[in-house]
Amino acid sequence: GTTYLNNGQTEEAIAHLEKASELQPASGDARYNLAWGYRARGQTDRAIAEYKKALGLYESRDNKGRVHLGLGFTYNGLRKREEAARHYNAAVEIFNECLEEQRKRRAQPLGRSMLGDYLDERWELEALEYRLSKAYGNLALVQGELGDYKAAIESADKALEFNQDNAWAYFARGSAYFDKGEYERAITEYSRGLELCPKDRGDYAANLANRGDTYRKLGEYSKGLGNVNRALQMRPDMGCAYGIRARICYEMGDYERAKADADMALEKCSDCPGGYVVRGLLHAKECEYEQAIAEYEQALEVGAPCDKPYTCYQLAVVYKELGQLSVATEYIQKTLEQLPEHKEAQELLNELDRLSQ
Repeated sequence: GTTYLNNGQTEEAIAHLEKASELQPASGDARYNLAWGYRARGQTDRAIAEYKKALGLYESRDNKGRVHLGLGFTYNGLRKREEAARHYNAAVEIFNECLEEQRKRRAQPLGRSMLGDYLDERWELEALEYRLSKAYGNLALVQGELGDYKAAIESADKALEFNQDNAWAYFARGSAYFDKGEYERAITEYSRGLELCPKDRGDYAANLANRGDTYRKLGEYSKGLGNVNRALQMRPDMGCAYGIRARICYEMGDYERAKADADMALEKCSDCPGGYVVRGLLHAKECEYEQAIAEYEQALEVGAPCDKPYTCYQLAVVYKELGQLSVATEYIQKTLEQLPEHKEAQELLNELDRLSQ
């Protein structure tokens, strides 16, 4: 079953893994592997149920940590970020405890007869460090999406202490620096992650698009479009990439293409906040403020916490144009609560203060 799973043959894998679970219902490994199969096939409810069975069956903490890591992956795929963070944190705690125990054992003097045990423990130590890096890296990604950029950078730093080749830790730091407005640092992090990430992984295309969005922030639209277009060649169904390209086209003044890409973003992914934001910008440009507000509110509804401060900024701009200064101030304060270094938001707040006097 696991052989088929490693080869991407999920249907064949699940058939064997289900049989293994029938033959060994009290085996944590059988339940864990079946959960892995269900998750690979997108059967998340069944995956969660099997992971939880494995958690109750396993006795070793290392195995329990692996289950928490699998549950974190599954809940994150469902965009249940708080639940994912809880399981990633549990995995980090368990792996850190196991690592400390391994280091203490290795510090003890060994006789020649114990050399084989020493080599086994060295392999276990390296495996634990790899898992710990993976847990920290994925925790960093979720913390960034939840808007806790400081924690995201700290977790990514820890991930890289244990594995300098963890692409996802670099992606997490890139996203955090993007949201902090440190775009040059974000480019560096994304670029390093892309060097390490296999090109056939969906994460590669997604972060290529993210780097394109960062180039947009720097006003380097040609580079931004180049990155996003490459991402879409690799994953033509990626709604968020269309949303990023729509924003680049809008800022370049190509409003027709911006609208087409925004619509395509939402056709590919109905919960893509970027598509709604660009449609809102297009309505606002035509002074269609009520329609713009409706689009921005939809973006707020579907977006991750890290997306919301940018949308609140656009809502503040529209409400200022409508003369509703108190409402505009409420929205711009929401932006600054999460992004205190947002230069445009601070300037708008100062302008609103002057207008209100």
